[in-house]
Amino acid sequence: MEDYNSDEDDLCPLSLTLAQMLATIMHNNYFEYHSQFFRQIEGLAMGTNCAVSVANLYMAVLIDSKLKNLPGIRLYSRYIDDICFIFKGSRQDLDRVISYANSINRKLSFTHVTSRTQLDVLDVTFYQSNHQIHYKTYQKPANKYLYLPYFSNHPPATIRGFIKGELIRYNRTNSQFQNELAMRNLFYDRLLTRGYPRSYLLNIFNDPSTFLPSTNTRPLDTSTALYIIPYINSPKVQEVRSYINNLNDQILPPPTLSASTVWSVLPSLSKLLLKSKLTLEQSNYLRSNNFDLI
Repeated sequence: MEDYNSDEDDLCPLSLTLAQMLATIMHNNYFEYHSQFFRQIEGLAMGTNCAVSVANLYMAVLIDSKLKNLPGIRLYSRYIDDICFIFKGSRQDLDRVISYANSINRKLSFTHVTSRTQLDVLDVTFYQSNHQIHYKTYQKPANKYLYLPYFSNHPPATIRGFIKGELIRYNRTNSQFQNELAMRNLFYDRLLTRGYPRSYLLNIFNDPSTFLPSTNTRPLDTSTALYIIPYINSPKVQEVRSYINNLNDQILPPPTLSASTVWSVLPSLSKLLLKSKLTLEQSNYLRSNNFDLI
C-alpha cells in the first residue's frame, strides 16, 4: 500500500478499451483507514465484480499454458486457483512439476495434496474402482449442516428449492448410485434433526426429477421419448396431460409390444414430472395427433 496524496490518476475518458478499463479498476482502488487515504498498488480489491474473471485469465495465461502440456500430466483441469491433474510418472518427476509450478511467479504459492487412491477436489472426491476413475460427493468434516429449519420464515419455494437443489447436486456429483443413495439418506436424517416432517421430505425426495439419470453411469434408454408440456392452461395441454395421466391407470401393454417411457415436463417452479408407461404404438399415437409439443 502507499499513502495517497496526489491527483495523478484521473478518470479515463469514455472511449476506453477493455484493457484500459481494467487498468483503471486495478490502479484506482482507494480506501480510508484511520483518517488517511491509501491506494492498493498490488492485486485486485476483494469483491470487485471483475476479480474472478481476471483471476481466471491470469491463471490461464501464466499457469495453464506452462503446466498442462508438461510430460506426465494427464487430464489437467482448473477452477479459478484450484488445479487438479492426473500424473503418470515417478514421485521425483511429480515433485519437480510442483516445484516448477511454485517457481513460475514468486507471488503465487501452491499447496498440494497427492494420492494414489483418492483425492478431494472442491466438493468432489475422485477415487479408483475396478480400474476406473469415479467420483463422489465430498463434505468437510467441520460441516455442521445447519440447514434452514422448517419453521424459517423464508418463502416456501426457497425452502423446497434448496432441498431439491441439494438432491440434484448429489445426483451430479456421484458416478455410482450407491454413493448418491448414501448421501440422500444422510441428507434426509439431517433435515429431520432440523425439524422437517417426514411427509414433507418424502414428497420432495420422491420427486422423479431429483433422480434423473447421470449421463456417465445411468444413461436413459435409447427408446425414451421426450414430451415437453408448457405451463399453459390451454385445451390442448389439458388434453395431453389427461391422456398421459389416464395411461398411468391402464393395464400394462401386452408383452408383444415394445414399451417405452415418456417423460412429460412442466417447466414450472416445481418442475413437475409426469411419468407414464406407453407402448410404442401409444407413443406413435401421440405424435400422429400432434401431441408432440417439443
